[in-house]
Amino acid sequence: MDLFSVGCIIAELFSDSGPLFTYADIISYKGQSKTDDTNKFDPSAKIDKIKQKSVRKLVRQLIQLDPKARGSVSGILRGWVSMGFPSYFPELYSDILGLMKMDPDGKILSIMENFDNFKTKFRLHQKGDRSSTQLAFSPIAEHKLSSSMRFSSSSVLTSSLYGRDTESFVLNLDKDPRFDSVDLSESQLGSSTFFEEIETRAPPSPVCPNLPITEQHPGMVNLLSVVCSSIHNVVSDSIKLNAIELLVAFGENLDDKCRLQRIVPYLISLLHDPSPPIQAASITALVKILYLVNTFPPSDIKIFPEYIFPALETLMKPSNGNNDSSQDALVLCALAKNIASFAELSGRFISAKKYLSESTVLSQPSLDSSLSEDFIERIFVKRFISVLSEDRENEQALLCDIRCAILDRITGLAQFLGQEITTNFLIPKLREFLRSGPTW
Repeated sequence: MDLFSVGCIIAELFSDSGPLFTYADIISYKGQSKTDDTNKFDPSAKIDKIKQKSVRKLVRQLIQLDPKARGSVSGILRGWVSMGFPSYFPELYSDILGLMKMDPDGKILSIMENFDNFKTKFRLHQKGDRSSTQLAFSPIAEHKLSSSMRFSSSSVLTSSLYGRDTESFVLNLDKDPRFDSVDLSESQLGSSTFFEEIETRAPPSPVCPNLPITEQHPGMVNLLSVVCSSIHNVVSDSIKLNAIELLVAFGENLDDKCRLQRIVPYLISLLHDPSPPIQAASITALVKILYLVNTFPPSDIKIFPEYIFPALETLMKPSNGNNDSSQDALVLCALAKNIASFAELSGRFISAKKYLSESTVLSQPSLDSSLSEDFIERIFVKRFISVLSEDRENEQALLCDIRCAILDRITGLAQFLGQEITTNFLIPKLREFLRSGPTW
């Protein structure tokens, strides 16, 4: 592609103001090489709308009227790649190119096998060590996971909302020195992409800042895209379970935006997978990812009542054409073990929602609607408990497991449901458990 065209494309991508030239503009612009008419078109006004200084400089070089002044493709790449891409990009590009030659199952296994190596590569480049750590992918990779990555449906990250200081939610972004305008000098562009720089200008709203902050490696979002694009085309259920493990591992190394906008939607979609083991694993993985979330944008305020809870509710209906109650039992047990965690996570969003409603971010009508939505979220949890714990003929072992799972976190459920629902529903439910006899 001609370098002039590249410059036009880059300008349009980064200015958000449409094409750099119209047809008439470009005819007028080219005419400057033949005349000194000062009324000829000047693209400087559009170029100045680009926020990044280095991109403005690059665009001006690429659209020079003299082709020789634009430089060569190799020269542009050598001089500018570190300003538009992180330092690990060339190696990562080579790695992803190797992955693209594999089938979906092979991609998942290869990324799992090399996951720790990728983390090391990103960490070294973030610290300024650019020593080569290029990976060699094999079509068939025997995945070996560290103990921290190993997926377990019985273990979930737990953290208590109660006792947290709700006043610690910081929302006054205009007065927060962390969000002052950032000087996007060329030296800053070597460690992050242009898009990451812009992201710092619009920080999301805090949810629970007391949670530990995980080590983040922004470059992993490229590998996450490979996993997400492959996960629904994986043939083997066991490898699809490995892909779910990978989503959790990526969630531990990426920011909240990736967790909420990339990982959570794919886990929600996997709840509709025809395989009950995949559904059960997705439930547990969803809890793990949501516990990692520290911040969220106002647009995600209704994520539980409008997105997560309705998706979970579909799992309590009998599988279409599936008469294997033992497989449905796997999903129901996973729901029962994690229902208190979902309630706690929903409680975090409720607390943040109320705080935002009292601030200038949300209007007073939003406050009134948020209160009714809080009640809706509690009704969802109440319905989950009611359906999960109902008597099941010839499934006493399943009923025992479900009720024991609910009892294990009964205190947290009571705190979430509130006094009225606890008194009128949860306590009678406990009495029902006791009257059911010693079988459970």
